[in-house]
Amino acid sequence: MSISIVKKVNLNSDCLAKAFIEHKNLQLKKIIDELKKMKLETADEIEWVSGLGLRLSSENHPSTNEIHSKKTPKSVMDKFGLPELIDTNKIENKNLIKNNKLLTGIFYLSMALMTLELASRELDENNYNEFVSLTLLSVEVFAIYEAANREVEFSHLRAKFNAHRRHKETYDLKKQAIEYWRMNIDPKISNPKAADILVKVVPVSHRKLVEYVAEAKRENIHSAS
Repeated sequence: MSISIVKKVNLNSDCLAKAFIEHKNLQLKKIIDELKKMKLETADEIEWVSGLGLRLSSENHPSTNEIHSKKTPKSVMDKFGLPELIDTNKIENKNLIKNNKLLTGIFYLSMALMTLELASRELDENNYNEFVSLTLLSVEVFAIYEAANREVEFSHLRAKFNAHRRHKETYDLKKQAIEYWRMNIDPKISNPKAADILVKVVPVSHRKLVEYVAEAKRENIHSAS
């Protein structure tokens, strides 16, 4: 028999937020320090490293295609013998990263850095759940980098990143649907009828839109009470 004990604690939200942001900043310093050990220090080099994670982890998607052929800084070309253009849509370049221990380390750091930058954007937009999720994902990737003798499949991280992106897209569509419902649709009409209107505006299934409307109505009831 398993026993679950929930302990009540008094949370100070301001202190908790400050501690988490400090944790994020410490994580950034750890990543930059590791890149400096690899002699990757200039602004161009750091920007290239951050973009490398996005280019290598992303699926062939319109939102990322424009950065798939970003030029490699000359200093990086000289240090690591890389070509000027790494077309990361080509599998042989992904294998180049996977089969070179030093470049694999750069890849993991690039994933950690890029994820942390996305977390900062979410914080700027007051998307606190996404900020926490992305910061913790960056910590996880950095832990993989630190465990040099631990083999992790490239596809595992790629799948996890893309799953998170799909989750973010779903979150944004849900937010769009609820905002449109609140601004343009009579809350007295049934959930399915409201979904009939929303399905013409938001690219989400009718069934999901019914769920979103029901959730929004419940939120209205709670906020009114």
